[in-house]
Amino acid sequence: MRDDVGRCKRSGLMHHLASDFGAEAIRRHGQGGCIWHVEHPLYCGAFLFFIYGRAFPRLLPTLTAKGLPHPQQKANIVKMVLIDNFIMTPCFFMPSYYLIKSALEGGFESFRSPGVTAKHAWQRYSVEWFDACKVVWACWIPIHLVTFSIMPVHWRVPFTSAMSLFTMMLNSLQQSNLEGKRAQLKDEP
Repeated sequence: MRDDVGRCKRSGLMHHLASDFGAEAIRRHGQGGCIWHVEHPLYCGAFLFFIYGRAFPRLLPTLTAKGLPHPQQKANIVKMVLIDNFIMTPCFFMPSYYLIKSALEGGFESFRSPGVTAKHAWQRYSVEWFDACKVVWACWIPIHLVTFSIMPVHWRVPFTSAMSLFTMMLNSLQQSNLEGKRAQLKDEP
């Protein structure tokens, strides 16, 4: 198991770096303003390994012990997609995205006053959460239907890491649009 967790952490880190590169390439070609892509590799590695590889298979099985389809297979697939997209994304993933982004924007000052950084992140997220989550939902609902219905349990995290490369580029573009809206609101009297 330790080797699996390490492999998942490396996979998360590699997709993080690759999507940063892709988002920056898009920005440089004039497709958007300032693009931020910040994601904690542990979220896409160790945390998802636990959720996708341990919790979901035990709580919402798709196969029986004999390898046959579970009687509740289709319902459990839908439940996993709904839990991941409508609980984990708005409650864990996107808030952590905003928190890390606010910490980076604050520089070293954010380490001196983490409460202010968290408050700033929460203020932004509470206003933009639906717009930020729309992009995630548009991408991940269909992807997770594949993840939980076709992918074997041991391939779920590597598959989602590979798909994250593209979805995080879209998320970065969405954040660029939201930053443009924030700038317009600041400029208005």
